[in-house]
Amino acid sequence: MFYGLSLLMAVVLGFVLATPSEFLTFLVVAAVLMMLFTPLLLRWHHALLIFSIKATLMIFFLPGQPYLWMLMAVLSFGFAVLRRALEKESTYLHVPPVAYALIALTLVVLITAKLTGGIGFRVLGSGVYGGKRYYTTLAAVLVYFALVSQRIPASRAGFFVGIFFLSELTALFSNVAYLLGPKYWFLYAIFPPDLAMHQAASDYILTETHFVRVTGLSWAGHAVFCYMLARYGAKEVFGHPWRLLFILVVMGLTLLGGFRTYVILFGLILLIQFKLERLYRSKIFLIFVVVTALTAMVVLPNVQRLPLAVQRSLSIIPGLKVAPAAAFNAQTSSEWRLSMWKLLLAELPNHLLLGKGYAVDPTEMYLMEQSVLRGLAPTYEFALIAGDYHNGPLSVIVPFGIWGAAAFLWFCIAGLWVLYKNWKNGPAELKLINTFFLAYFTARVIFFMVFFGTLNGDLVVFTAILGLNISLNGGVCREPVKQMASVETTPLEEQTPPAALPAPANP
Repeated sequence: MFYGLSLLMAVVLGFVLATPSEFLTFLVVAAVLMMLFTPLLLRWHHALLIFSIKATLMIFFLPGQPYLWMLMAVLSFGFAVLRRALEKESTYLHVPPVAYALIALTLVVLITAKLTGGIGFRVLGSGVYGGKRYYTTLAAVLVYFALVSQRIPASRAGFFVGIFFLSELTALFSNVAYLLGPKYWFLYAIFPPDLAMHQAASDYILTETHFVRVTGLSWAGHAVFCYMLARYGAKEVFGHPWRLLFILVVMGLTLLGGFRTYVILFGLILLIQFKLERLYRSKIFLIFVVVTALTAMVVLPNVQRLPLAVQRSLSIIPGLKVAPAAAFNAQTSSEWRLSMWKLLLAELPNHLLLGKGYAVDPTEMYLMEQSVLRGLAPTYEFALIAGDYHNGPLSVIVPFGIWGAAAFLWFCIAGLWVLYKNWKNGPAELKLINTFFLAYFTARVIFFMVFFGTLNGDLVVFTAILGLNISLNGGVCREPVKQMASVETTPLEEQTPPAALPAPANP
């Protein structure tokens, strides 16, 4: 029987491989590979999901070229549901405040999609665009439920935190592929070319001849920065000379991307991390202040000698005189956003009860694109049509109204509560990790609300941080976890009260 099925599969594969460039060929080959790798996925889907969340890897043979984490979110969630149905003892870690908030947000998204044109995918020939944003948002919700489907042992916490953050180093491959030349551009089938667009602009746009922005370095620097603080904590990083030097170099390389946002984000993370570790009155904080002051004394007076991308990143510092090209580029970007937000705020009351959704009329998008190219409309008009608001609260309220905003705010508050409880009461061996997760989540929420964010892009970061933290701690540590010498204590979402324990038998 198996021999006959193998022959049949060989015949089918031989038939479809006769036309290797057809989409059906990729689909059939992917289905066959999926069947062959199912045993591995059943065993490692949780770890693969954690790795894929921050990895910049695309699936080139699927419509729309989704990121790997989007596919793994669906597969891992499916395997988790199957496992829960087959096993008598469920390993699912249920945290009601977070779960119900995400379910409420999902309902708002689906109802809004139904009432505002549906979910249409451009790559599938739909007359309505915007389906990928719906899918990204819903996949981010699945990431949380897939992560909390099983517990991660405390002994492997360092490994999983490492692959979660350091997988973002794959962003470098996009810039490396462009640097190596056209012979290596086939790598863009796997690594997104968007990360190399600023780099390419420096070669082909006359006004940016020397304005080289390496986006991959910013992403990679962010990955290493987060991993070091999660692995060692601020005390060990800034109290150790070589680690201090290394993280300063990493932060400097991050500035080569030209993003002012990383300066703000790093500052928020460090301030919260120092507060949580109670280092503001310690020698470590004094070292941090002295190093920061010395670095500023050396760098700021010579800032115009630095690459323009670095100057653009540092232009966020008030009163700092950077090169005119960097200052103009940063100022133009800020004015572009402010003009768009001013126009959007005037339309905001129309979207409070029923959001705009993500559906986009392709004809309207085409006409606006042509108007922008001909100089008949400002460039932010096209961003308004496409839904790229470059603002966290607006990216929630405009598409999904006050109902989506309420559900998202509920989720953020519930997430902060979970992370605070696990930081305060979690196991001692997870103290550094829980501290950084709380600092990172808090900083990202503040950054999303005040500076920059997009719901469909940032939601997966929030759900992943929460899901991974709950998986590591075994739920919510409502009470301090008692450390035992020989038995590893597992904190549960619902702990058994002492009164319910059976009384010891009399000797």
